[in-house]
Amino acid sequence: MNLPFVTIGIPVYNEEKFIKETILSAINQTYKNIKIIISDNYSEDNSFEIIKSIVDKHDNINIVKQKKNVGSRDNFVYLLENSNTEYFCWLGGHDLMQPTFIEKAINIFLNNEDVSLVYPMAEMIDEMGLPMNIAADSDIDTTQLNNIDGPLKVVKNLHFCTAIHGLFKSDILKSYSIKTIIGADQPILFHAAVHGKLYPLTEILYLRRQVRKENKNEVIKRYSDYGLKAKSDKNPFKELCKEYLLYLWKEKNIGLKRRLILIRDVSSVIRKKYNSPYIHSLTDFLHFLRRMKKIIL
Repeated sequence: MNLPFVTIGIPVYNEEKFIKETILSAINQTYKNIKIIISDNYSEDNSFEIIKSIVDKHDNINIVKQKKNVGSRDNFVYLLENSNTEYFCWLGGHDLMQPTFIEKAINIFLNNEDVSLVYPMAEMIDEMGLPMNIAADSDIDTTQLNNIDGPLKVVKNLHFCTAIHGLFKSDILKSYSIKTIIGADQPILFHAAVHGKLYPLTEILYLRRQVRKENKNEVIKRYSDYGLKAKSDKNPFKELCKEYLLYLWKEKNIGLKRRLILIRDVSSVIRKKYNSPYIHSLTDFLHFLRRMKKIIL
């Protein structure tokens, strides 16, 4: 049996403390049909030199150093766009994969045609790599849900978006245009749920390193420095809420009835979860549809 190839994309910016360990966790996967792409986003430390010393010893690793800081979103997208394998995942530049993650994820795909994403349980580790006994995942298992309740569960339950580091079917991932907004990983996972099942692995196979302690305002400022949009100081997730609804209105592969149900139900969730200003009544809903028609046409 010819097993499919997987690309692991590693976005890097000033990760000299951790990048060697991160790359080794990708290299040491038990699944061997793996390609690794690393994009150094114009790091100002020794990240590139450390990466290059490892890459030179492995034929399946490619590295590029961006000519300028292209921003967090574009660095992530560069990795995806430059992959050419059936499956793809992102590995954070200071995070770790457990050795069996890719192998177990591929086994799920090979036995479940309708799965679009396989994601692992995850936990936080500190700068020294020690467990913090803090879960870093969300319950977005949609394997037993229909094509309306599944995506809706993703919107409701996302807290930690570590599932963005799960293994995707590349064609599904590439069919969504990733936005430069705060919370951009959430609509990616929603898109995967619209187009397939999200399947959880029941083991801790991804370690998410906490490298900074920030309050909410500091997180928003960091996102702003990365070029991510937060047009409203009162509600930094306004653009995220708008993206959910615009996505549903424009997505051609969703039938009209399903689309309208999801717009109604997603609107109800984001209004409560993010204090979204969108759609408070039937009149608002009809007004929204008219607005979307004007925007699209």
